[in-house]
Amino acid sequence: FTKMGFTFVLDRENGKPIFPIEERPVPPTQIPEEMAWPTQPFPTKPPPLVRTQMSEEDITDLSPEAYDYVLNIFRQYDSGPIYTPANEKGVITTPGHQGGMEWGGGAFNPNNNLLFVNTNEAPTINRLVKFYDAQLEEASPTMKGAILFQKNCTNCHGANGQGILPGTPSLIGITLTDKNIVEVLREGRGTMPAFRQFTAAEMSDLAVFLKNPDKTLENLDAIGMVKYGSHAPFLTDQEGFPGIKPPWGSLHAVDLAEGEIVWQVPLGEYPELVKRGIVNTGAKNFGGPIATAGGLVFIAGTPDEKIRAFDQKNGELLWEHPLPAAAYATPSTYRSNGKQYVVIVCGGGGKNNSPFGDAVLAFALE
Repeated sequence: FTKMGFTFVLDRENGKPIFPIEERPVPPTQIPEEMAWPTQPFPTKPPPLVRTQMSEEDITDLSPEAYDYVLNIFRQYDSGPIYTPANEKGVITTPGHQGGMEWGGGAFNPNNNLLFVNTNEAPTINRLVKFYDAQLEEASPTMKGAILFQKNCTNCHGANGQGILPGTPSLIGITLTDKNIVEVLREGRGTMPAFRQFTAAEMSDLAVFLKNPDKTLENLDAIGMVKYGSHAPFLTDQEGFPGIKPPWGSLHAVDLAEGEIVWQVPLGEYPELVKRGIVNTGAKNFGGPIATAGGLVFIAGTPDEKIRAFDQKNGELLWEHPLPAAAYATPSTYRSNGKQYVVIVCGGGGKNNSPFGDAVLAFALE
């Protein structure tokens, strides 16, 4: 199995590692109330599929303006290797909370012992924000709403409601009515889940806070027990592209018998950059691959709204086809009347801020 760009190969019968796994020291926490384990497991083989630490040498080279913009942000925060705990100042880590291998899973061909897996690199600024785990009766609706916001909303919308590009909107200057806000909280919208656990009073308090033009929360008095919420915006350039040098998304073939990476290629592109002649950057991708006995790997999941087929032997792109919407899903394959088909759900939307779609496409393999 793969997580955060590491691949752990275990014996399916007894769970023992095929390649040694080492417990290595990792940076300690800086939060007095917190205890972090001093070591974490690292596989000795295969090597990491993504970068596991970012330095100034890794800052994007998309343009001089992008480099200067990211460098200025980078120097405002701490940085460290993977497993570095968040702190109140903020720690830049990679591959980030949408990095490494995502939920789509990998594909395995038992005939050649190859695992095919797609990854992202999305450096993240991990910062802890204090909140107060109590709501006193005498507190104002704005105060109560602020506490609810800190506990439940900052991870996506930011500590002050400024949003996190590219997919989470700003709540500054929100124009929704109180009724509309409650409807969104109750039903969800886009990638935002429903918060039906809130009482009617809590939803009303949160609506009051969201309509308050001052969301800096600096005037919160310490009431109740101090805890911490996570604020984790991505480190991006001024246009919202990842602040690290490409590739930002890749497809890999890993030999699980030898513990080696056989090949890795950029996966996907951003249409806005392609128009400017900037290609082969790879892109954040969501949805996994499938491998066929005929030696192909099919995968979609990219913001350029395409499905692709790669050669299992060398990663060569053999075929690609435009889709009516981005397909943040894993393809499926089946046989019918002597023909093999590959089918993909094209729902769009999601974490790449793509337009929504509602198509299901099937392709026949000749």
